[in-house]
Amino acid sequence: MNRQFEWMHLSDHLLCFEDICNVYALVENDAAILIDFGSGAVLDHLGEIGVNRVSAILHTHHHRDQCQGDGRAVAAGIPIYVPAHERRLFEQAESIWAAKQLYDMYNVRNTYYSLTRNVPVAGSLEDFSAWSSGGYTFTVLPTPGHSLGSLTLLAEIDGRRVAFTGDLLYAAGKVQTMYDMQYNYGAVDGVEAAILSLANLARRAPHWICPSHGQPMQDAENAIQQTRANLTSFFKLMSNGAPPRPNSSFLSLPLSSHCHRGGGHL
Repeated sequence: MNRQFEWMHLSDHLLCFEDICNVYALVENDAAILIDFGSGAVLDHLGEIGVNRVSAILHTHHHRDQCQGDGRAVAAGIPIYVPAHERRLFEQAESIWAAKQLYDMYNVRNTYYSLTRNVPVAGSLEDFSAWSSGGYTFTVLPTPGHSLGSLTLLAEIDGRRVAFTGDLLYAAGKVQTMYDMQYNYGAVDGVEAAILSLANLARRAPHWICPSHGQPMQDAENAIQQTRANLTSFFKLMSNGAPPRPNSSFLSLPLSSHCHRGGGHL
């Protein structure tokens, strides 16, 4: 049976294409910026929304459900931008697989769900930087959890602050997978990272959350709070009641006397 693909209209300029992951299209005139790319099937359906050209693909993280079709994008001459901390998993995929350790592994980060063929990229999405095209600017927010280099992309679209969160959360109170948040064998380090990432995202006060899997969420504050609360409960269960590290411990460390502030900012 042939799969039926459909577009979901979220606002005047923002649409969602449900593939092996959600592919979001930010449309301006006859061009689109795509957030994640899935199998690449979206290229066969752009005409349905009046799009003739893809300006760029922005990836939230390296897992294959986000980027399996990148070969099609390269063949079509579409520039691809990826998280800076995961760039090697795109450009150097073949050498990474050739050198991958298979036995006695206590580092269990899920890089097994990465591409197996090299993909040339146009550039990196650097933490806390801005990426702009046409009339839109994306703020690049590091949100590790589902993967160590995962990003959230924030943009003002049709009067709303929209957060493209990758797989940081799936729905209010839920994540797509738990095993991806085990970076070291038997640890809950990725869970703690996700809890901190959700707090960091909450401070940006998005109106909408657009995840890679699951439905877009209009009550972003509630979705973030519920997910953070559930992950915190799980963290305590797995750590004999110890709470995750508070944000303040990362924000208020004293500076060495050899460090100086420049221009009034650290």
